[in-house]
Amino acid sequence: IVDPSVVVPAEGAVAQLDPSLAADTSPAATTGPRREVFGFLPYWELTSTTTGALYPRLSTISTIAYFGIGAKSDGTLDTSTTGWSGWWSSTMTDVINKANASGTRVVLTIQSFAWTTAQANAQATLLGNSTYRARLAAQVAAAVKQRGAGGVNLDFEPIVSGYANAFTDLVKRVRAALGSGYELTFDTTGWIGNYPIEAATAPGAADAIFIMGYDYRSGSSSTTGSIAPLAGPTYDITDTVDAYAARVPASKLILGVPYYGRAWSTSSTTLHAAVTGACGSVAVYYADAMSYIAKRRLYDPIEQVAWTWYQNGCTGYRQLYVDDVQALDAKYDLINRRGLRGVGIWALGFDGSRPELYQALADKFVSDTTPPLVGIDALPATSRDEGITVSWTGEDDSTIVGYDLQVAVDGGAWTTWRTGTTATSGVYLGTDGHTYAFRVRATDSHGNVSAWAAVPTTVPTGGLVVGGFGQVTVSSLTLRSSSSTSAAALGTLSSGDAVAIIGGPVSSGGYTWYQVIAPVTEWQPVAEAQVGVWVAAGTSSSSYIAPRSPLNLTRVQAGIRGLSFGSSSFSPNGDGIDDTLRLSWTDAVALDSLFVVVRRTDGSTVGTVSLGAAPAGARSWSWNGTVGGSPVPDGRYVLQLVGSAGGVSYEAPAATMTDPSVVAAYQVTVDRLP
Repeated sequence: IVDPSVVVPAEGAVAQLDPSLAADTSPAATTGPRREVFGFLPYWELTSTTTGALYPRLSTISTIAYFGIGAKSDGTLDTSTTGWSGWWSSTMTDVINKANASGTRVVLTIQSFAWTTAQANAQATLLGNSTYRARLAAQVAAAVKQRGAGGVNLDFEPIVSGYANAFTDLVKRVRAALGSGYELTFDTTGWIGNYPIEAATAPGAADAIFIMGYDYRSGSSSTTGSIAPLAGPTYDITDTVDAYAARVPASKLILGVPYYGRAWSTSSTTLHAAVTGACGSVAVYYADAMSYIAKRRLYDPIEQVAWTWYQNGCTGYRQLYVDDVQALDAKYDLINRRGLRGVGIWALGFDGSRPELYQALADKFVSDTTPPLVGIDALPATSRDEGITVSWTGEDDSTIVGYDLQVAVDGGAWTTWRTGTTATSGVYLGTDGHTYAFRVRATDSHGNVSAWAAVPTTVPTGGLVVGGFGQVTVSSLTLRSSSSTSAAALGTLSSGDAVAIIGGPVSSGGYTWYQVIAPVTEWQPVAEAQVGVWVAAGTSSSSYIAPRSPLNLTRVQAGIRGLSFGSSSFSPNGDGIDDTLRLSWTDAVALDSLFVVVRRTDGSTVGTVSLGAAPAGARSWSWNGTVGGSPVPDGRYVLQLVGSAGGVSYEAPAATMTDPSVVAAYQVTVDRLP
């Protein structure tokens, strides 16, 4: 979508700043959304229809960026375009006044493109001359201040090679000309390229960067798909956010999202079909795209985009991909989780009079309606102790106030384990020979509750399967964009890393390939991972990935099992009554050493008693209330068995003894009163 003002002359253009059209008001302060919601308003959308839909919803928009006025090579503003006359129109006066009254900032976008040779030469002339840069800064500040606007957005795309420092100087000159109280931003593409993002957002420069998070696929793409993929095997929105956030603070990043999609001609109806040349490709505004999506809505869960196919006058089919509410919500969740400054919109008006996109903004940025994202941290395939240490992870834009956990034993029904806990780990007391699956949900401070995830409760049989999990068995394994050794390398996995299998198998180049989410450290995933990438699982003679149990599930194969006490209290005072406490258990393996660890109820250690080497089999031992030959004071204690065999440690009942359930079950009282 290009700016028609570049090629279409305007009739009746205002040739100079007209004070009679300027509203003498101060810049508006940003209120309303919890994060910045930065929407471009193109001059061709400056109509009664667009503004009529916008005015009632100004509470969801923090910044309106009027798009825009061109910068000429000599540093003057281009007054011959519709963009210029639109800025000084009575309609724009109404927009500014209503926005200021509602606390919404209006800023002016200044354009300088360099996509063609002529554009690049003009931009280089402008940036390469200090006088021209100073002139542009002065004229931009005048156009903003006389209009009662609240700031400037610089849309220089791309920056001509070798002129990054000059662009930074221009940004600083605009900042100096504006003075305090005005917002200054500049636009960048999804690929950072030569944009001087650190220098141009340093003190005395811009407040934030607007990342144009779209056009990752264009009309010349060879396959169909999202123009703004959130995830996937190629460079995507998540990769973009990672790249920018690695260099500048997240609080300086505004992620732009598209209110438009794209349609291509194809010869099939399959997802990501090859593009044919029958009817070319066209950008489609959201309002128009939804009339097609409504007839047959499909969804790509990897790139996270709505799509459809249909037939028209062309040979074959058309495929259309567009971000609908579900797709945009996923991007908004990324913005909130990563703590970005806010969201950007290209562009206001592309949604027509439809209300759902404003409602999505309100849900995510005005009021918090997003439940926490939670998952069970990866459990080992087998637990060496009957007390299973379970940890869980959660993220939320606000505060998580409590977690609920459920357990399923041997593939049975889910039952409640804990409710409303603020802890992020605990010990579940299981039994040797049984399998335990766990899942978690959370509630945030706004009352949003996660749904219970449909996580596995049993271990799949057989080898690697779609919907199952695998574990890397080699020291290094490459993630690739497709099932080929010539495909782009997207990272590496290490031995022991877990993957979730979502596609395949595919045989290519002597390897068996699977499409995966990797690496995964909890289930459902909370930590960001590569989604839809490919890995070689092995050859006909070698295996690189072995099947593993689901990450939320473990089977107890305890080395020491069935620990129990003859009583919960005893009185070692030598009167012949309850002078000892009898411990019983079974050693499933022959132990090189075995100790009884006496702990206080806070987990601190009183001391240990060595029981020496221990053969496999049923065992018992009586404690007389002493440690190291000295009696322990009367009080409550927690007893634990710790054994070792071949360098492997085993604990009973658990490795962690401070969990309330463990303390309650394995607490004994020493009471010497007669």
